[in-house]
Amino acid sequence: ATRAELTPERFEPFAERLFGLPRAAGEAGLLRGKGGEQTRAALCRMLCGLAVAGLQPPKEVQGSAKGEGVGQTEGMQPQTEGGKPTSESQAQPQGSVAVYDCLSFLDDCLRTSNDEIQSETLRAYDAFLPRFLASAAKGDAWTDELLSRADREPQVNIKRALFFAIRALPASALRAREARVFPLMHANARRNTSIAVNDPEVRRAALAASVSAAISLPASATLAAATAALLRKGAADRRGDAGLQVREAAVRGAHELLAWAAKGGPLPPADVADLTSLLVAAVFEPNDRLRLQAGFSLQYAAL
Repeated sequence: ATRAELTPERFEPFAERLFGLPRAAGEAGLLRGKGGEQTRAALCRMLCGLAVAGLQPPKEVQGSAKGEGVGQTEGMQPQTEGGKPTSESQAQPQGSVAVYDCLSFLDDCLRTSNDEIQSETLRAYDAFLPRFLASAAKGDAWTDELLSRADREPQVNIKRALFFAIRALPASALRAREARVFPLMHANARRNTSIAVNDPEVRRAALAASVSAAISLPASATLAAATAALLRKGAADRRGDAGLQVREAAVRGAHELLAWAAKGGPLPPADVADLTSLLVAAVFEPNDRLRLQAGFSLQYAAL
């Protein structure tokens, strides 16, 4: 087949097998050891490709990703009491169990200390969550658990990755949890002695997640202004290498927020001026990489 013929429709007959590969690999014991690390990275790349290609997941509904039931078989009806569904049948998740299995696999990969696997997992999240989260069985429960883990995770590298994963959540998921998700990100994006794991790597990830979320929900000028205030605080962090990481995230976030405002995003004019000043100040930083990043951002803003 030519490349033009390799459309998503051509692979639809294999959708069930492709979306089921992560679960099958786990059940076959192929995710353990050194070889398992390579398999995990390859499966993450595959899931990213499925999302980018637009392949539709299997249509099965109801059941559990752990195998307690993969849906109703033909001819079976929900249990009823007096013609009404029981509480158990009402609680059954609706959506694709295969997608939930894939989310569970990615969630497990995110907990590894292997940097390559974490990077591939986050790349897969960026493509997979916007396209498939809404169709997953128990997708809301999975999202709520992601936020809870980001709040209580004790390991720096995993907590950092969790905030980068939150950055990939679709706007609908963020909007439904706005009262919870933004206080969580803003609290972790600044120096906060009340948080046990307040590492610069975590703050950098929380800053990036805050900017992405503010851009995803453009109706909230207040949220954009609060994010701009976070960036200004991050740019003032002068504590050696740790502060440098946060300042880099602040410069990157200022660039993204200003680019969004240039396209009509409701960022107050005072915040536009403050973020531009932030970039100008960063041009005079002693760090070459930070100066270059700020210079390119100002060049983009001037076009």
